[in-house]
This record gives sequence, C-alpha cells and structure tokens, in this order.
Amino acid sequence: MSEVIDDMPRPLSPGKRRLLLGLALATAAAVVMGGFFLVRLALRAAGFWPGPTPTPTYTAVSAGGPALSVEPPIAGVGASLSVVGTGWAPGDVVTIRLVPPPGSNGAPVDVLTTPVDDGGAFTASLSVPVIRPWSEYATVRVEASGKTTQATVNAVVYLTASTPAPLPTPTEAVSEPTATPSPTATPVVPTPTPTPSTPVASATPAIMAWRGEYFNNPSLVGNPSVVRNDAMLSFDWGGSPPASGILADGFSARWTRTVSLAAGTYRFFATADDGVRVWLDNELIIDEWHSARAATYSAERTLTGGEHKMVVTYYEQWGSARIHFWWEREGDYQQWRGEYYSNVQLNGSPILTRNDAAVNFVWGQSAPASGLPADKFSVRWTRTLAFDAGTYRFRVLVDDGARVSVDGTRVIDAWATGASREATADVALPGGFHTVVVEYFDAGGDAVIQLSWERLNAYPDWKGEYWSNRSLSGLPVLVRNDVTLDFDWGTGSPAPQIPVDGFSARWSRTVDFAVGTYRFHVVVDDGARLWIDSKLVLDRWQDGAVREFTVDVPLAAGAHALRLETYENVGQARARLHWEPVAPTYTHWKGEYWGNTGQTGAPTLVRNDVQIDFDWRNGSPDVGLPADNFSVRWSRTMTLEAGVYEFTASADDGIRVIVDGQTVIDEWHAGAADRVYKAQRALLGGQHLIVVTYYEAAGDASVRMSFARTGNLPTPTHTATPSPTSTATATATPTATATPTPTPTTTTTPTPTTTATVTATPAASSTPTPTATATATATPTPTATPTSTPTSEPAPALVLINEVMPVPKKIDWNDDGTRDEGDAWVELYNPTDEAVDLSFWTLDADRSEQVAYKFPFETVIEPKGYLMLFTSESGLDLTKGLLRLVRDTVVFDEVELQRLKPDSSISRTQDGLWESRSIPTPGAENRMMLLRWLRGR
Repeated sequence: MSEVIDDMPRPLSPGKRRLLLGLALATAAAVVMGGFFLVRLALRAAGFWPGPTPTPTYTAVSAGGPALSVEPPIAGVGASLSVVGTGWAPGDVVTIRLVPPPGSNGAPVDVLTTPVDDGGAFTASLSVPVIRPWSEYATVRVEASGKTTQATVNAVVYLTASTPAPLPTPTEAVSEPTATPSPTATPVVPTPTPTPSTPVASATPAIMAWRGEYFNNPSLVGNPSVVRNDAMLSFDWGGSPPASGILADGFSARWTRTVSLAAGTYRFFATADDGVRVWLDNELIIDEWHSARAATYSAERTLTGGEHKMVVTYYEQWGSARIHFWWEREGDYQQWRGEYYSNVQLNGSPILTRNDAAVNFVWGQSAPASGLPADKFSVRWTRTLAFDAGTYRFRVLVDDGARVSVDGTRVIDAWATGASREATADVALPGGFHTVVVEYFDAGGDAVIQLSWERLNAYPDWKGEYWSNRSLSGLPVLVRNDVTLDFDWGTGSPAPQIPVDGFSARWSRTVDFAVGTYRFHVVVDDGARLWIDSKLVLDRWQDGAVREFTVDVPLAAGAHALRLETYENVGQARARLHWEPVAPTYTHWKGEYWGNTGQTGAPTLVRNDVQIDFDWRNGSPDVGLPADNFSVRWSRTMTLEAGVYEFTASADDGIRVIVDGQTVIDEWHAGAADRVYKAQRALLGGQHLIVVTYYEAAGDASVRMSFARTGNLPTPTHTATPSPTSTATATATPTATATPTPTPTTTTTPTPTTTATVTATPAASSTPTPTATATATATPTPTATPTSTPTSEPAPALVLINEVMPVPKKIDWNDDGTRDEGDAWVELYNPTDEAVDLSFWTLDADRSEQVAYKFPFETVIEPKGYLMLFTSESGLDLTKGLLRLVRDTVVFDEVELQRLKPDSSISRTQDGLWESRSIPTPGAENRMMLLRWLRGR
C-alpha cells in the first residue's frame, strides 16, 4: 500500500472546539470587563466551569471512595454553603473545617461535626466568616475528615471580591417572624447534638423551651448550622463559640417561643453584645441591630391574657458574645427576681422563682425556702434599676461563692468555696437603667449573701453607716455624710430610726497624710475598733464607760483609708476620733522603706518593725509603697553578751547584714528565697550596731534575718613568764649580749611585743654581770610583774585586724637590711585587758589561692598591745582578696584588701570603719607618726 499524504486541514474535535471557544470568550470578557470573575463565567459558558445543576457541581474524590461537594463553588463571604458527602463509612462522624489558602497567616477552624447516615452520606450547612482575615481571602478550602473512614477530602471555594450581604434593615427584619420555620419543621442538621443548655422539665407548665437556630454568618442567611432547644435565653459565651459547629465570631442566632402570659403590663429586657431585635406577636418592640458592648434595652407593652409569640434575633460581630432576655410583669417582680436551683451550677430550670425585696440573706444552715436543700443550692437574682451617672462601689458579703454582673459585664467574681468574706468592685455607670445580676451558690455549712452599693464621692466627709443592732449585721438602717466624727449622744440615739441602746455604727473616709508617725485617739462608750488601710490597729470591742484609747501608727506619704467601728450597749453613747503627728520611737528595728531599689532620697515610710521576718508575696509592704522595685534598711543597736554569734538570712531578692560597720553577709543580687545564708562572728560584750539592707526587684518579695549566740569566746592562755614571739624581731633581744648596760634602746624594731618581753629582765637585775639572768628567779621584783599574773575572771579573747601596709618600697619595715616585698605587714590589736594566746589561730589573705598562715604555738599578744606580722614570715599576699582572722572556723575579723600607693596603709578608725592612710602607724594607735615615717625616707 502506498502512503497517502493529506495536506487538507482536518476538522477540530468537539473537545478542542470547546477549548478554543472558551479561551476566546474568556479573553474577550477579560479585555472588556477586566475581571477575573468574568473569566470564570466565560469558562463556565464554555463548559469548563459547570453552572448550577440539581447535582453537586464540584466534587473531590479520594482513594477509597469518600467524596465531598460544595455548592455554590463561587460565593461571597458570609454566604451559606451546602456541603454534601458521599461514599463515607455508615455511622462515621465527620469533622468539617475551613482551611485558609496556602501562605496565609490564618489557622484552620473546625466548624462542625456531622454524622454519616446508613447510606454513607451526610449533608451540612456552613458559611465563610465575614471577619478578617477570612473576608480578605481569594479562596478557602472546605475539608472533611472521618474517624472511621480514615480519609480527608477537600473542595475549594472561590470567594468573590464583592462585600458580604448587608445586615437586614429594620424594615426587612419586621417580616422575619412570619418566615420563621414552624416548630414542626425538620432541622437541616439531621441529628443535632444536645448542648449543655438542653432543657430540664420546668416546674411551671406555662414555661416552654426556646427553639434556638444558630447560623455561621451574622445575617441569619440560609439554613441554620445548629438547631436546638435552649431552656433559658441567657448566655455569656465570652470569646467561645455558642455550640459545636458555630464560629466564635461572625455568627447569628434566632430564638422562637410561645408563652402563656397573664393579662397585665410587662416590661421586656434584652442585654446584648452585639446586636439584638425582639418581636412580640409580630411587632418589633426592641430594634438594636448594631455593634455594641454589652448594653441593656427595654420596652413596655400591655398584654391580654393568653399565648404570645416571641422572637429574638441576635448577631455577634467579634470579641465577647452575650445575650440575655427576660421580662417582668408590673406588680410581680418590682424588686429582685430570684430564681432558686437545687444544684450549685444554676443548671436546669429553677425550683422556685419569687420576688425578693433585697439580696440580703443570712440563712445560716437553713434552706432558703421549702423544697430547696439547706446545702448545695444556687440562686440568681435579676433587677433593672435607675442609676444616676457616676462611679459606684458594689459590695457582696458571701459564704460561699458569688458573681455580680452589671449590664452583662461581670464586675465581681468570687465564685469559690470559702468562709464569709467581702468582695468589692468600682463600676462607672452612665445615667439611666442598668441591669444587675447576682449569682450565688452554697456548698455547705453557713449560707450568707448580701449585696449593697454606693456612689463614690457621695460622702465628702465621713460616710456614716448605722445599724439597729450591736454587731453591724446585715445592711445599715441609715447611711449619711457626717461632717465630723465627734458625737456625744448621751442617752439618746443618732437618728429617729436608730434605737437609743443596742446600736452600732461605722465611719469611713480617705485622708491624705505626710510621711511620719501619727497618734490616733479614740474616745468611746462602749466598744471601738479602728482600721487603717484595712489593718486593725486598735481593738477595744467591749463594754465600758467613756474612756480614751491611743495608738501610734507610722504612715507613708499619700492617701490612707480610715475606718472606725463602735457599738453602744446601754447608757451613754459617745464616739470621737482625732489624731496628731508625734516623734517616732523605735523599740525594735527601725525600718526605713524606699520606693526604689537604691535607697535614694528620703524614705517613703519609717516604722518600728518587731522582727525582720516578712513574706509579702506579690504584694506591697504597706500602702504608699510599690509591690516591686522597693528597698528597706533596718537598723538596731543592741547590748549583747560576749560570745560567738551566728547570723542567718534569706531573701527574695538581695540582702546584706552589717555588724559594727563590717559586712558579714553580702548577697546583693536577684534570686529566690530558697537559699539560706549564714555567717559567724565573735563579739565582745556591750553594744553593737546591726544593719540589714534589702531590695526587691520583681515577683515575690520576702526577707528574713535572725541571729543567735552559739558559744563563748576562746579563753586566753596565760604563762608565768612572758614568752617571746616568733616574729623576725624576736632575735634582737639584748639578754644575749655580754654588755652590762640595761638600756633597751638598742632594739630598733617597731614590734612592741618583743620590747615588753625584753625590758623585764634588765630592769629587775641589781648586778651588771651577764649571769644575773640566771638568778632572776630569786629576785622578787621580776616575779611580781603584773602581766604574768592571770585575773580570777579572764576577759574574753578578741583580736582585731588594725592596719595593713601591702606595698613596701622605700622603707625597710622589718629591719632585715633589705627593702623588698617581705616588708609588707599586717598589724593586729588586742583591745581587751588580758593577754591573748594566738595558738591555733590563722590568718589568710585569699582563701581560694593560698594556704592560711598559722600562728606559732604560744604566740601571745599583750593587753591593749599590737602584733606585727611581716610577709617575709607569713608569705601572704596583702594586695588582694579578703584578709580574715579566724579561730576554729569563727571569723573574728576581716577586711577587703586593696593595692595602695607604696608605703601607704589602710587602718581602722575609732568608729570601726576603714580608711586609707598615707603615713602608716605600726605598733601604735592609728594616728600620724611623722618622724617614724620620715626616718625611712
């Protein structure tokens, strides 16, 4: 066969013709209209983007058969979408979520869960949220995943650039009740899952449940995603969704109910965040369809007896979500509507609903009413009241838990078990009607709930509260402004409604004080209690004739709350309070408090603290001081017995302990209080100044410091004949020479210890022969030397570091003929009246690098005497580290070393402090010895 070549154009296949036609139409539409949306319409006209048909138009199929379709595939945000699944495992539970497009910052949102029927199919309704960022996406993905099917299938929805459908106008919404599905209508969700608000059988047959329909858009568009019965129309969802399958923001709801009401005039109330509308018998009576923080609206209508249909619609834009709807008939609940429950969670329908004149109950261990338990019950009181504009302080006294809301906003939350206690909150209110809701539960034991409020600044002087009992129980009979707190009622009463005997009163106000200590005077008949900043500072709660009590209180600069309580039993009635500043006394620790960590400026508070043992946690040490970034200095002079003392401290954060000018504990850093610091010091008997400084940075604040005597000072060792020391100058004794002269001036060493030893022998000799020292024992004069006779009660041993010369240069300080580093020296001083044996004592200049110098056995320092120790003998580097004098692990003294100018020293002053000295004074009191210094030059 021969090959036939066909050069004629071949006709296009139907598929190619549709492709070219679709592309041509798409291009033309894009050029003319300039929009992507019209391109898609053109593709749909070409058959590549199917239009609406009775069957799903967009289907995604996963391996194994599960499929998901969404109609319509092109929609605006907020529009209702129909989601259909096929091929899923029968009885499975499928989770449907919205997934943002790739690369966006949004997170997937689980919208709902739905069961799969016996045929492996499900149907659900949802919408794309109108809030950001969803409203800015070009596409979103509807994703379904099953528990049993073990598959995840998704379908893409294209979002149009058009804005979401506007919220219904009041005119449009008026007709809404007529379009409400009848109670027999079948919900879109095949089997709605009951929520915690599933109704419990009501005790009042006329009260029926609300039919609640919830939409995943703010416009009640399309079919509801959730339909359920709500026992009460009272919700505070906060930032959470109202039900599974409903978004937390951008949703709406409609509640429908037919109620049998007696004839009368009714006031209907609605509190909402955001929009709310209420229809009564197809009449729009509340129309507040706008975004708003929680606000309460009301409308009044006169009704005939019989059934009345109510419809409430609500939408939530974003943020907190709450809706509360109720009504009151004139004459029924003129005061508080009390709803009583036989559980502690306010669950189900109330066992009892009644009018309560006031929320002021002390049930003790009794039940609130017949049919209710004495324990484990709860109550909700609701009332709408008129308030003048201003700030109000709401107060509850409760045992166990209570919550208070004003216009849907919770202002007091004490929802916990506990003994009787008071909780308060200050609330700014505009003038007009405001709804107050009080919720209470009793877990067991006593049951108490009392509510009161007052407008702040309504009492420019003293707020006087008066009770017709002696215990300030319940609500006061009279509240008034008292210009002064100085009353002498004699045998009368404070006011006509108050009895002449058996009454009580409380006065309170806030007063500005300058920093200082103030003496408060209370004159009373009978009992009185005085609080300052919620601290009970004076307690004389007992009967008695007219008498005066005083108390001194240190106060920081600023405002302080004063409160005086009194009671009158019988006879005379008297009450007075006044005060004046006084000079402070500090019988224990003088505590100086600063509102900064550097103790700069004048202290904010100065007071007497009995002990340094505080755990302020996250609070402040006192009113006027911050809870963080403050500091304290405590100081005290105490008379102590001689001995060894152990100082113990812990702090959160930094602490220092200083004794007689010497720092014994230095932990000036941030840190928890779980570490305990200790230090031992030997102290002579007498007065000692102890200073403790502390600072708090942030978080918890605590500080503790204590000390205790742990032992005696070491007892000095005495010898009958003074022993020469082992210092380098000890070899200069003149007793070894043959010359008969007794003059001791041939010794030029500055060490006084050898001088005292040497001069005793020649002074006692009556013959110039060198052998006189051998017969010295027969001569009575030397044996009577007072320094060798121990006292009957030896003084405690105590030796101090007196002076340090670390850098020698031009002076041969140890007289060994050379000027070198060995001439550095440290001088010790014995301030006692007895010689001290330094056997077993040590001296170290740097604990981490050098071995401590041990004094030779029987080294003695005389009473009020000095001892020189040169580096040539000790080997200690005196230019760095901490120089410590230690015996048996007890630190007797210490000084921080420093590198000085050559031949200069640091020395102890008369007040125990250390100072630099350009002219050292070895072997003598720390004062100028100009000639001795110049001689070395």
